[in-house]
Amino acid sequence: MRLLDEIPHSNMKIGVYQYNDRYTLRFTAGDYELSFRFRDGEGIENISTIREFADSEFCEQVALMLREQHRLKLRQLSKQMPGVTEAFPEII
Repeated sequence: MRLLDEIPHSNMKIGVYQYNDRYTLRFTAGDYELSFRFRDGEGIENISTIREFADSEFCEQVALMLREQHRLKLRQLSKQMPGVTEAFPEII
């Protein structure tokens, strides 16, 4: 997978990748990531259309999903190690 571009964002790393004529839009915040893959014919033809796709409203929704991933992980850890997860910081 080849990194084509990075989209600036204050709270997340947003990378645009290409592999075998497919694009991947990857959002990373701390230990969490969320990826969207696009096949040929889905309207994502180049970096410009990916930047249009990843508008501010979309990025806000992704940030909420990343926060929820963090909460889900903490809930599961608290079941296995009661009292320990309170030491983990809210990183997103």
